[in-house]
Amino acid sequence: MSIEKGSDLLGFSPSTFKNMKKELIKYGLLVEDREGLTKTNRLYILQYEYTEEDIIRINKEVDDMLEEAEKVAQTVDAQLKGKSYPSREVKVTHHDGQNLTTSNNN
Repeated sequence: MSIEKGSDLLGFSPSTFKNMKKELIKYGLLVEDREGLTKTNRLYILQYEYTEEDIIRINKEVDDMLEEAEKVAQTVDAQLKGKSYPSREVKVTHHDGQNLTTSNNN
């Protein structure tokens, strides 16, 4: 399935479709088989039924990622707290032109 066909079929943008494919491959739910240089890749769905353990595992991984992102955001916020960043000053300098010799062409 091409990216264009898949994104049209599901109603997503091509970049969203590519990101969804990566996530499904990451969790072992999709296999992409390369067919050839000018051919589109084949997509194989590996698991379409979910157990409660699968949902708990995926939710835990997402929760862990969110907690880690929150910790990073808090440390960045603490580092930036109280610091002021003045606007960038631009120094304009005048470059003296070179004195070039000219020929006397009347």
